[in-house]
Amino acid sequence: MSVTRNVLRGVLRSVTGSVIRAGVISRFFTPLDSSVTQYFGIPQIPSGTEITMFVYPTNGNVGLPLGAPAVTNNIFQIITFTLTANMDFIGRENTNYFDGFIADVVGGGRIYAIAENFGATSVLIDTGGTGQNGTAQNISTDSPFFTKQSDGNWLGVELITQAVWENPSTVDSEWTFANNQWTLTGQGGVNGLVLLSFADQPNVGRLEGNTLSISGGDLRVTIAVTPFVDSTGMYSFDIDKNVSSQRYARVSGNVNATLGKPSYRELLKVAA
Repeated sequence: MSVTRNVLRGVLRSVTGSVIRAGVISRFFTPLDSSVTQYFGIPQIPSGTEITMFVYPTNGNVGLPLGAPAVTNNIFQIITFTLTANMDFIGRENTNYFDGFIADVVGGGRIYAIAENFGATSVLIDTGGTGQNGTAQNISTDSPFFTKQSDGNWLGVELITQAVWENPSTVDSEWTFANNQWTLTGQGGVNGLVLLSFADQPNVGRLEGNTLSISGGDLRVTIAVTPFVDSTGMYSFDIDKNVSSQRYARVSGNVNATLGKPSYRELLKVAA
């Protein structure tokens, strides 16, 4: 294993740029969106330098430095490679822009943790001590805050506020709200309860909640037939909206169900 990769593993173990309170590790991750050409400008790192990055792509290798190996979408992974061209940007290669998260870049004596809140600063700090700071480009909104889980994955802030719970994106006629609960009184139709619009749902999210009562069949939690709830009690499902977005609805039959207020948070999985 290379020296650079060992350095980055140390960075990840110490969680550079993170806040640690009562054993809970949290930090900012900044999403990069190619449609608005978001990236970081940095002092040039020359071709031939070994680079290690912690990346979460949603559009493959597009926007990664030349020389980067093939990556897997929708999972954080460590990649180590030798630059085959000069590197002047993070999240951009020539006119190609990256989609997803980049959350640690090590190479050429520099460490960019990318753990700042870029709604409050445009400076990307080089914590490696070389003073080669970078600059955020076209990034001005607050960076989302994530908390590390016991399985190594990261969960974002709660998306189901009380206002969202009381006023979901879509409520069909067989659903009613009372006592801070939504109840489905089934009449044979596929009546849906969609908490957040497709645009507002995370690419991958964790939905957790409590089924207070259910009878007459199963209750799906996405547009697809699975996953579904078939008994009372707690449930937890990881949802990829581009495969099947969130929607509570009966699977078949006349389903009656009552749901307590759930939790829905963006999920960033980390490769084993």
